[in-house]
Amino acid sequence: MLEYFDFYCVVFASTLAWPQVFFSGVSPALGTALSLLSLGIFYLSNPLGAFIFGHFGDKIGRKTVLVWTLLLMGLGTLAIAVLPGYDAIGVWAPITLVVIRIVQGIGFGGEFGGASTWISECAAESNRRGFWTGWMQVAAYIAAFGASSSFNIVLALSTHQAFLDYGWRIIFGVGALVGVVGLMLRAKLSDSAIFEALKRTKSTEREPASKAIRNHPMTIVALALIAASTLYASTLQPFIILYLGASKVDPVFISTIAAYSSGVTIIAALLGANISDVIGRRWAARVSTITSTLLVFPLFLLLKTLNPVFMILSTMIMYGASGFGFGVLAAMFPEQFPAKYRYSGTGLAFSLGRVVVGLQVTIVFPTLIGISGGPLLAWPLVVAAYALINAGGLISTFLIKETRQAVL
Repeated sequence: MLEYFDFYCVVFASTLAWPQVFFSGVSPALGTALSLLSLGIFYLSNPLGAFIFGHFGDKIGRKTVLVWTLLLMGLGTLAIAVLPGYDAIGVWAPITLVVIRIVQGIGFGGEFGGASTWISECAAESNRRGFWTGWMQVAAYIAAFGASSSFNIVLALSTHQAFLDYGWRIIFGVGALVGVVGLMLRAKLSDSAIFEALKRTKSTEREPASKAIRNHPMTIVALALIAASTLYASTLQPFIILYLGASKVDPVFISTIAAYSSGVTIIAALLGANISDVIGRRWAARVSTITSTLLVFPLFLLLKTLNPVFMILSTMIMYGASGFGFGVLAAMFPEQFPAKYRYSGTGLAFSLGRVVVGLQVTIVFPTLIGISGGPLLAWPLVVAAYALINAGGLISTFLIKETRQAVL
């Protein structure tokens, strides 16, 4: 939860504050595009982190590496909180921000593989692995709710200039401080019995990350597309914030919409995780992908009305549809790989899904915005791009094995 809190704070800051703080030396349109680029670079560095931390997580232990990943994220969040803006240090501000985001992306790349593997292996004997791993996915949306609520409060209590000067920095400072709590909790964990058995019998792989890629390339690609199709908040949320901002919607109301929607997704993710224990991982993912694809076009038609009720309800329903599938991922991914390189395979698959999202956010969406003349005109093309990724995710559910009852 603490790790994802930092992540979602960046989603909001990169659209609401950073264009003016770190990219004020260029036009507003270019500043927004560069700010989104700093968000996307985080995604693009995830596979490197997944490879590095997956390698060590499969060799020396899940728990030890999870401490390292959280430490990198926490230190990066603190560095961003105190980083001077463009007006103070010029071009070094955006350059430093990008470097910090790359380091954070490497740390975050090792998070999903380790956390989902650890929980799955601790619940290996249970027939409700979806339920237990679902709480990890729910934690991500609790973090999204916390981040959006934090921005909502700070925006409501400060002027726009105060928010740009220090308001958003307070939230990042708090995120860094609570990261210390996460480090203390993780330091007290024990490794899973499955990994302890691998160490005891000297059965760990010498090059686990490389072995996962060689032995399961198609599985990793298929899982990556499934992940991309369920990462609605990461994919469309930055564009929706830009769209509503261009529609002159109050920033406080924008963060309120996100907070309500995140609350709904908490329920949807846990529901999807639980149902996957009954109908299977693949069918739960299919239901989510199909539903969110059918809903994305009506979502923007309702947003265009600028009716507060329609805007809140439509985004809540959309978040719920995608969250249903997101809740399944932490059970589905580890179950596809043997224990000797489970951390590596799981992390690489999920991080590649984030790369797909990152390419959309940093290249596809800004390009579509540019050729369309702004977010208000670009939304049909953005919807088409989103639907295309979902189609890839749906097809991929037929390319992996059903693992609801698999023995870990």
